[in-house]
Formats: sequence, C-alpha cells, structure tokens
Amino acid sequence: MFKNIKQRDVVYGTGLDVENLKKHIKGKQEIKISAMMKIVNSLNINGSDLFEE
Repeated sequence: MFKNIKQRDVVYGTGLDVENLKKHIKGKQEIKISAMMKIVNSLNINGSDLFEE
C-alpha cells in the first residue's frame, strides 16, 4: 500500500524531521500520537491503514 511513498514526501507534508522519521520507521524511537496523526493527515489515509500488513 505504501511502497511508492518516499520519506521526503512524508517529511514535506508533515513538517517532521527526516532523522526522527527514519528512527520511527526503523523502530528505534517511539512515535508520538501527534506525529502519527500528521502522517495520517498528510497521506490522506485512515489511522488504521498504518497497522495493516
């Protein structure tokens, strides 16, 4: 579902720091709900979409 999305597009759409985003993706840093909601809104998806395989 998210294979064609680039990290830079998420960073641009959310205002999140690219290094923090990388840490979230790799599971090295927990993500705050507010940051997760920024991603959800930027991608125009439902929050549950982030948890589907």
